[in-house]
Amino acid sequence: MGTAIFRVSGIKKTSDLRGIGKHNLDRKSETNKDIDLNRSHENITLKTCTGSYLEMFNHVTEDLKKQHEEQMKKTRKSRQKSFLDKINDDKADVACEFLMSATPEYFEGKTHEEIKEWGKASLEFITKEIGIEEKNVLHAVVHMDEKTPHMHVVAVPLIEKYDGRRKQDVLAISRKHFIKTREDMAEVQTKYVEHMNEKGFDLERGLEKSGAKHLDVARYKVQENKKELVMTEKMLLEKKNELEKVQSTLEKNLEILPDTKEKIPYLKKEKETVKTGFMKSEEKETGNFVLSPKQMKEMSKKISAAVNVKDSYERLVTTDLVKENYELRKFAVEKVRENKSLQKENLALKEKNNDLFRENDNLRGQINDLKRDMRLVYESAKEFLKERTDGLKAFKNVFKGFVDKVRDKTTQFQERRNLEPKRNEFELAHNREIRKERDRGMER
Repeated sequence: MGTAIFRVSGIKKTSDLRGIGKHNLDRKSETNKDIDLNRSHENITLKTCTGSYLEMFNHVTEDLKKQHEEQMKKTRKSRQKSFLDKINDDKADVACEFLMSATPEYFEGKTHEEIKEWGKASLEFITKEIGIEEKNVLHAVVHMDEKTPHMHVVAVPLIEKYDGRRKQDVLAISRKHFIKTREDMAEVQTKYVEHMNEKGFDLERGLEKSGAKHLDVARYKVQENKKELVMTEKMLLEKKNELEKVQSTLEKNLEILPDTKEKIPYLKKEKETVKTGFMKSEEKETGNFVLSPKQMKEMSKKISAAVNVKDSYERLVTTDLVKENYELRKFAVEKVRENKSLQKENLALKEKNNDLFRENDNLRGQINDLKRDMRLVYESAKEFLKERTDGLKAFKNVFKGFVDKVRDKTTQFQERRNLEPKRNEFELAHNREIRKERDRGMER
């Protein structure tokens, strides 16, 4: 049994599809070092991408594009946008990516065919249970060329909904139509496990409300590396204990050859007679030992045994056990380095995200200041023209002409600078004033 992994993330822009396709289709990544291109032929494609992700996206959204072009025919020229500009400017995601996997132990011993069936059942959950139509899936693939098999499904969450303003059903892209809130996401994850178990896959649900936030693919890799590093360290410890036992046995055996008289009590020192003077002599030790033939034979046996033990030791250090221990240590060091690099990258992204939030707050403040200033300009212009016209009707005509000139000048400026057509704050303030007057008239 293993713990199921089910995540979904939004794709904000059509330009983002290029990078995602580069990873999922071309198997190229500057940060993911886990990809083994020698095994990429083992990857399992369940929905073929017949071109690039952007080409597939254009094919899936053909009807949506036609709908947009028809709408643009009824739109003032200064407000017209291309189809891609329109969907990229919207707050909604243009597509979404599902990631499905399980903890590594689940895939141990699984055949290629069994993993393929797991992938088919996972894709079926997205199309039948979540409700994204299979024709709107750009690509579905199980990656077998990384440490843990996992599945990517990239899809356009295209829906048909009723538009009250147009009084008709229209096409739209909406990921939130399928998964609205975090609570909905938690429910989808539970249903995914139930669906897979009904199909015969023995999976369990991860802890709910554990405080863990949504993890993207990069952080998922960090977690996988941490798990693998723990397993590697455990294997290293086991190999180290085995080597220590072998080394201890060898060291005891190497003590067979003593080098002192205390350890070999039968050794006798050789002496020789040395003349010290006229008619005088004395015995002195030569530094050698005297052995009988029997003792020599016994000593030779011990020396031979020691040599054999030494040879065995030298052979041992070149065996697979020692080599494996060395490779595991090297692998562990690489994993630690890689994990630190991913953590550093993750930290840099967090810091960049915080900087963007701060910059966004500053820009929001500046925009509010500009809106306030524009409102003051509007009120000042209104008072200025009111003082210089006779009668309310004349003032309204003059002021309307003034507002129209401001709008035309703004439109010309936007066109010259190739900027996105947008109403200026001056015109918006005038429209709000007209609505207020109309509402007051209806109340009377």
